[in-house]
Amino acid sequence: MFEEILRNTSESELNLFVFLFSFLEYLLPVVPGDLALAFGVFMAVYGGYSPLLIFTTSIAGGTAGALVSLLAGLFVSRRYNSEKLGHFLKKNFADSDEKIRKATDLINRYGLPIIILNRFIPVLRGPIVFAAGYSGVSIPKALSGAVCSAFLFNLVITGVAFAAGRNFESLKSFLSLYFEVFIILVIIVFVFYKVVRGFKRRKL
Repeated sequence: MFEEILRNTSESELNLFVFLFSFLEYLLPVVPGDLALAFGVFMAVYGGYSPLLIFTTSIAGGTAGALVSLLAGLFVSRRYNSEKLGHFLKKNFADSDEKIRKATDLINRYGLPIIILNRFIPVLRGPIVFAAGYSGVSIPKALSGAVCSAFLFNLVITGVAFAAGRNFESLKSFLSLYFEVFIILVIIVFVFYKVVRGFKRRKL
């Protein structure tokens, strides 16, 4: 249904979709922002639409979404009950306040390269930028990373669109495989972490 909607839109409407879904995927991981971008690039390459406009609206939407996630993380770090948040993090992700501090310092120190890579990681894009905001990464640094990340990701999608030729199904299959592989890897890493953590606790 989503694909049919995209296929029956004008150039201006398609750019609006690309902006909207590039924005929303930072707030709602289930939003198919990659598919909207891929179809926009596909139409720019083979449908006579403006490639520059697709690139600009995608980057603008992603940057706006990253900004909202960043500000949300900053707001939580300043206003949320730090004791309850720390308890939640220790219960689910870390063993001690020291590990939480180290993780926060790591994100704050390497925030720019982490944010540059975040556009290539499905589902975790928003949470990564949120964590950067919570850790105190500066807004100019985070936004410059978001713009750079979106630009690089667009180049990759454009390259894949050229490689797929006029077969949009090939491009869609590539995105589906890309998405599924990353989700599986994230699940494996998380399960492995929980198993190792549980094993260490038993030894203690």
